[in-house]
Amino acid sequence: MYFALFDFEYEKDYNPTKGEKKLSEKLYFMRNPNLYRIGIEYQCFGIPHFLKWVLYGLTHAFSIYMFCFHLLLQPGQQLSGGKDIGFWVVGHVVYGACVMVANLTLMFKFNNYTGWGEILCFASMLCFFTFYFLENLFRMFP
Repeated sequence: MYFALFDFEYEKDYNPTKGEKKLSEKLYFMRNPNLYRIGIEYQCFGIPHFLKWVLYGLTHAFSIYMFCFHLLLQPGQQLSGGKDIGFWVVGHVVYGACVMVANLTLMFKFNNYTGWGEILCFASMLCFFTFYFLENLFRMFP
């Protein structure tokens, strides 16, 4: 939500002198119609762009899945009680890696770094670990 609402590529009221803003400087987008060309030429929307992002996401998902399953399901790795590591633990590790990769990818896509976006991304990652800790406090299965 923060990225969609508050991250913008250009200043809304551009002022090169950083002094008093004139009316012409406040209308920066109206004076530069080339900024709207990307929408007219479908540079940000369309089937090829959509497929590029789907492939990007599938690449991340596949690499996370293979990396986590390769590391956690090696023969001989066991829990402290002697049981094998099951899909429950591996699923949580994969989901945690997805949360971290998604937030880091979002942070790298920011156009302006004000501090609030970074704090929210790190808070989102911290929330995952907090809920994971709280989930482990409940013993629902013997």
